[in-house]
Amino acid sequence: MGGREIYCPSFKLLNQQKNENQLFKECPVADSSNGVNNCGKCAETGKKTAFNAYNNYDTFDGKGRERIQTNWKGKTYQMELANNKLVALAVDAEIIPSTQWNEYSTVIAAIREQIRKDRIQAKKDQAQAKRDQEQAERDQRQAKVEQEDASRDQQQAKRDQEQASRDQEQAKRDQEQASRDRVQAKHDQEQAHLDQIQAKKIRNAPPKINGC
Repeated sequence: MGGREIYCPSFKLLNQQKNENQLFKECPVADSSNGVNNCGKCAETGKKTAFNAYNNYDTFDGKGRERIQTNWKGKTYQMELANNKLVALAVDAEIIPSTQWNEYSTVIAAIREQIRKDRIQAKKDQAQAKRDQEQAERDQRQAKVEQEDASRDQQQAKRDQEQASRDQEQAKRDQEQASRDRVQAKHDQEQAHLDQIQAKKIRNAPPKINGC
């Protein structure tokens, strides 16, 4: 079909294939006063048209022309509007002559109002999705920063653990050296005591007489 596709959640609008047979390409039934030329194929009332009742859409061609197909309360409506004025209508694939369009004015208005609301909601949803995406990107960046911080903290913790292990080994060596120092100090103390005893014996020994 071409033109700009507009997604409306309530109508489950789908992408319309460019070459798909459509009511308003083959059967633009409308008065010439509406600015649409009758193709002559489907002028008679009740003419059936080829279309997919499950392919719902609402499109603009950029020239003020809007095409709508949707299921509404169990019936499939196809319509074409030019500058917001109805120029073609079919219900369940049956062409409705312009003389009967007034009978469908209420349902057409309801469909168009729902589409309007859905467009507004779609814009809100799109804006919210954009905000959510931006927030997700910020969260992702923050998560990356936190992950990098955690990695640095983990590396620092590993270094601290290795240093603590070295400190523990050094403390063990210091403790062993202190134990050896105490043993040596005790040995030195005992030796000093023996030296004192020996020195006392020497001092108290009688003097030697020459020749004796």
